Formats: sequence, C-alpha cells, structure tokens
Amino acid sequence: MNLFTLIASLLLLLASEAGAKDILLLLSYHPGHPMEEHFTAGINQTFDSARFAGASINTHIEYLDGKRFPPPVLDSLHRDVLKKLYPPKSLDAVIVEDNIALDFALKNRLELFANLPIIFLGIDDYSDSLLQGNHNISGIDGFPATKFAKSICHCRSE
Repeated sequence: MNLFTLIASLLLLLASEAGAKDILLLLSYHPGHPMEEHFTAGINQTFDSARFAGASINTHIEYLDGKRFPPPVLDSLHRDVLKKLYPPKSLDAVIVEDNIALDFALKNRLELFANLPIIFLGIDDYSDSLLQGNHNISGIDGFPATKFAKSICHCRSE
C-alpha cells in the first residue's frame, strides 16, 4: 500500500462522518528539514485534492525537533504542549512521520491519542513488534520520497 492510497482511505473513512476533520501531522524533525518539507508538501497536495472534492480538513503540524534535540530531551515538554493544544476529542486522526514521531505517539498514546487512528510512514527497521498491543494504527514502513529527498540534499551540497 502506498502513502497516497493510505491517506485516501483515511479521508474516505473520515468523510463518512459529518463535519470538518482535524488531522495532526506529527513530524520527527524541524521546519526546513528537507524530508519534512517534502512530506508536508505531499500531504498538503493530497489534502488540497480532498478539499477540492468537498472534504473539510484542518491540518495541524507539530515538529518534535528530534535531530537537534534527540529523545527523550524534549518528550515531556512536547507531551505537555500537545495535551494543551489538542484536548481529548479535538482531533480525528494523527499522521506520524519517521521513527521519532512514531515512538513518541506510541509512548504517549493513552494520554494524547487514545482511540485515534494513527497512520505512520517512513519507519526504519520496521517490524510488527513495534505495534504490539496497539490498535487502530496502520501505515507503510518506508517512505518512497526519502531517497528522493536525500538525493536532492546531496545534489544541493555539490
């Protein structure tokens, strides 16, 4: 299953319920990181297509800044901020990108994202044991654009 099929499936599921949908994009790194820029551009393009088709989607983006401050340095701060910004029942789904965001979402799921669908992508060294004991979670273990983003960074550095 590719990323766009997964997100389209999520949108169809959410569209079956009335009202605007609030989706949190939980990103592992910081604004301006090439992978984050490419990812958010792709997600926004997908959501723009859904909006054009009549869906009402509000996206919220949160960056965990895991490259500059590796976990668990800011974990408690992120948890407290997300708890205040997104009280229970304020979100309809969470999309996490890369291992740092998935690990954070799973570790804090009961407190922050209980019963929400979680969609993951870009997970390195994925195995089913990562999701053991979790429900309502799906995704793809790689992100096809990762190699593309890395190649862009490599070309820019030359």
